[in-house]
Amino acid sequence: MFLMRRTSYSKIRWGIGLFVLQIIIVQSVASFPDFITTYYTEGIYPQISFVQRVLFGKLKIGLGDLTYAFFVVAFIAMCFNLIRNRFRNTKKTLGNLLIFLNLFYFTFHVLWGFNYYKQPFLEQFEIQKEQGTDEDLFELTEWMIQKTNQLREEVKEDENGVFRNEESFDKTVEQVKKSYDDLAEKLPLEMYKVKPVWISWYSELISYLGIGGYYNPFYGIAQINGTILPHDYGMTVSHEIAHQYGFASEKEANYVAFLNGVNSKNKDLQYSVYYNTIWRLLYEVYKIDFDRFEKYKDLISEKVKKDRLADKKYYEKYRGELSDAFSRANSLYLKANGQEGIDSYSYYVQLVLNQYLAQKRGETKLPLLK
Repeated sequence: MFLMRRTSYSKIRWGIGLFVLQIIIVQSVASFPDFITTYYTEGIYPQISFVQRVLFGKLKIGLGDLTYAFFVVAFIAMCFNLIRNRFRNTKKTLGNLLIFLNLFYFTFHVLWGFNYYKQPFLEQFEIQKEQGTDEDLFELTEWMIQKTNQLREEVKEDENGVFRNEESFDKTVEQVKKSYDDLAEKLPLEMYKVKPVWISWYSELISYLGIGGYYNPFYGIAQINGTILPHDYGMTVSHEIAHQYGFASEKEANYVAFLNGVNSKNKDLQYSVYYNTIWRLLYEVYKIDFDRFEKYKDLISEKVKKDRLADKKYYEKYRGELSDAFSRANSLYLKANGQEGIDSYSYYVQLVLNQYLAQKRGETKLPLLK
């Protein structure tokens, strides 16, 4: 018994020490984004990703869903075991939990997590940073609303006058993948023939968490919430595939998804990324000039407004304390990985504006806003 206690204490000390050491190493390496970009994001990671796709890419099984279900069941079983044994095995359980935490943290970073610390998008692709003004933002917002209105006239709608995709979900995913293949000719993205994207088995549950989709770094698989509205399909699928390409930060994954939609010949995908962008632009305008915000809001067509109303109904159906709690937890997760939390999504607007201004000067290598 004494030996078992010593072993448990030793396991806890080693577990805590190793976890702290891992954090120190990760944060130290994070101070060298050029090194990470060259040797991990553009070096090791594509090879890891290739192996993941060979092993798991064609298995139409929600491996990510299965894994997280296993974690939940294992946690419940652990708690039940502690209660049944009246917490006599607490130290042993804590030691085992620390071993798991260390393995999880290590595997996460090796397989994908170091992408959080790569060079920012503009630096990685050697794109000049533009100095935009509020007037530039206003000009971009007005132009993009007009473009969104135009695209809305060119796509299909259901019997309620709400946007619907011309193709099924699976064919929409194929359109997104094809667009990425074309985008790789403009940006030096690693070409992957297999980009596994499956609908999550827990779509209804993750809707209450406010999740449109998630990327599982252990298998390289993107899981999409099957309940999201049709006008979010293109943006969401493009966003999760951007994670597969190594764009770990939410702000950059959003922007790469936008580029993919802009570059696409598919009107549904184009509409999805433009539609999702105008609301982010309007929010920035709202913070600067409320009167101008009201003016631009009135420029939005009735058809686009119907899609927005569908958004609100969807949000009201699934909104709750669970969604708010997950949003706060996700913010903490992003900050722990060197991001700026949920608010970092506003950086997306800066990237879109940067592209718009570069295009006006005729000096952009990115897909043209047209």
